[in-house]
Amino acid sequence: MNTQVISIQNNFQHDLNGSVSFLFYCFMNLCIKAEPAALLSAEFEQGGLTLSIEDMGDVAQPDKYRLCVIPKESEDIPLIIKGVLREHPELKPAIMTIEQDKLVEIDESDEREDIQKLVVFTVPEVNEDRHDVLLQGVDTFYDKCKADMEKSHAAYVSKMTVALKGESVEDINAAKDELEGIYNTYVETRDKLKEDKIKEIEDAYQQYLKKHTEEENIRKEQADAKGEKAGFSMNMFAEGDEE
Repeated sequence: MNTQVISIQNNFQHDLNGSVSFLFYCFMNLCIKAEPAALLSAEFEQGGLTLSIEDMGDVAQPDKYRLCVIPKESEDIPLIIKGVLREHPELKPAIMTIEQDKLVEIDESDEREDIQKLVVFTVPEVNEDRHDVLLQGVDTFYDKCKADMEKSHAAYVSKMTVALKGESVEDINAAKDELEGIYNTYVETRDKLKEDKIKEIEDAYQQYLKKHTEEENIRKEQADAKGEKAGFSMNMFAEGDEE
């Protein structure tokens, strides 16, 4: 097999890998749980410069639903919040500090010098609205990746056809099979990413529904119990009146 054919195959694989890797990154930014890497896309404008999250502070993950930014300078907190929310408007920010090994919320105007102010971003639950928006996001990113891969596939099939002129039928079939094998592998990876992300969204949505159903049942039971107690008290008054 000639070197041009091998080069085409390698370049095709590189392009497909780039498309699928970007899809993975896009899906990661559709936050269901806290993803520290999701903050890498945030940009912060300061003094005419565009800065990254690493320039603003260190990122930690206190639990699976919260991200914590430890600012290098406390005065940068408003800038950190603005930059992160511009990229991830769904996150819920709070200014906090650590007291007795626990994160506690404090007022932004707190000027005590002996405390370390932190910016904590909480990923909201997947309620009905977020469920629909997230699924729409999955379709948008997936369709873009699919279109890019199909365009790349058509282009490399054309390149391969030109490169195989004059080759034997056996070599032509082997080269084309190799190209299709590369493509099919990345199609499977792409589709699996979509399948896994949808499952993650649906699992989180079901968790939300279960939690709120349980809370509603508890409220109903408490309301029923109060009603029964009130009814019992009224009966006591009624019995007293009969005497």
